[in-house]
Amino acid sequence: MAASRRHAYSREMPSILRETWLGSVFVALADADAPGAAATQALHQLALAARSIDGVAEAGILLVDDRGSLEVMASSSARADMLEMLQIADGHGPCVDCYRTGEVVHIADLPATGDRWPVFARSARILDVRGVLAVPLRLRGETIGAMNLFSTEVDALSHHAVARAQALADVATMGILQSRTTGQHGIVQARLQAALESRVLIEQAKGVISGSRAITVDDAFRVLREHARSHNQRLHDTARLVVDRRLVL
Repeated sequence: MAASRRHAYSREMPSILRETWLGSVFVALADADAPGAAATQALHQLALAARSIDGVAEAGILLVDDRGSLEVMASSSARADMLEMLQIADGHGPCVDCYRTGEVVHIADLPATGDRWPVFARSARILDVRGVLAVPLRLRGETIGAMNLFSTEVDALSHHAVARAQALADVATMGILQSRTTGQHGIVQARLQAALESRVLIEQAKGVISGSRAITVDDAFRVLREHARSHNQRLHDTARLVVDRRLVL
């Protein structure tokens, strides 16, 4: 099922079915312990799952690489992607603060924050974002990234939304990194770096498809994913073929 269609269904279903759907997302995230494209797909699923939380319009995820730099790993739409990349470029924003402090950043009324994040606030206003919630991705006291949730209305994100978002983030962190001892730190970093590299490759492939077919990057991702599934290929491998111009979609 296409990502946008699955997301629409999650918003419209009765609450008990939505809880069941979210439960399946938890299971998928907990099983996503492979590097590269598998981790990227799990994080994309996390971003989509976060949109089912009441009041959430968009979601994005940042992770730190082995050089200590934040990278955009997944986003629910081009709008979320833009907001996340803007924070990285500027070095300021709720998700950046969340990562640096390891604490939840919950802004119910973004226009009222004044000069706290002037560049981010101006862009958020243009993109019709009025509230933001950033929750840390934590592993045994170490913060490895953050997840941003955006709302288009003031006071739309409740304390219940905070709890559910943090639960999603915690399960994703454990499922993807699977670190049980400090001796596995190198393995964790290698997995994370592979996932980051896969993310860059997939973003490049989305750009190629978007440009050649004159469609949005969200639609381009769906085209890429459906081709990979129908041909029993890894998303990373399909993206490589597209970027190398050995496959035209």
